[in-house]
Order: sequence, then structure tokens, then C-alpha cells
Amino acid sequence: MGKKKYDEAFKQKVVGLYQSGWRQSDLMREFRLAKSLIQQWRREYPVPIDMGHDGELTEVQKENIALRERVRQLEKENEVLKLITDLVEKKK
Repeated sequence: MGKKKYDEAFKQKVVGLYQSGWRQSDLMREFRLAKSLIQQWRREYPVPIDMGHDGELTEVQKENIALRERVRQLEKENEVLKLITDLVEKKK
């Protein structure tokens, strides 16, 4: 069974809930998450996340998450292109 992938919005929501007072054990139980995952996400998002009144992320936060995800994707693509360019240059 492969690893389950969580999107940025979900990770930030879990961290936001933790920062707003939820206990780690409650988050683990509620979302069926490993302790190490929550700890990792807390390191990734150390700045307090402002949750809306309903406990959801705001539209600006959602857009920010989507943009960060896109930047990471483009950085990965850029690395692949650099590797391919290096290989082509070495063959010349």
C-alpha cells in the first residue's frame, strides 16, 4: 500500500487546528494521522495560520497554498530540465 498524499490546504488546516488549541492526540484520532506527520507539518508551517471563523482557510490562503504548490512543481520541472541539458551537453 502506497503512501497517502495530503494537499497543502489539508496540512495547513491540521496545523491551524493545532495552533488554535487542538491537542495532537485529538488530531491524530480525528484525521487518522501519524504523530510524525503532524510534527513534520508543524515544522513546515511554523508561522501561525489564521483560520476563518468557521475553521476553514480563507480564499487568499487557499490561493497562496495553490501558488506555493505550483512553484514547487515548476522547481521540480526545472531541475529535470537542467539534468537533461547537462546530459545532452556531456554527449557533445
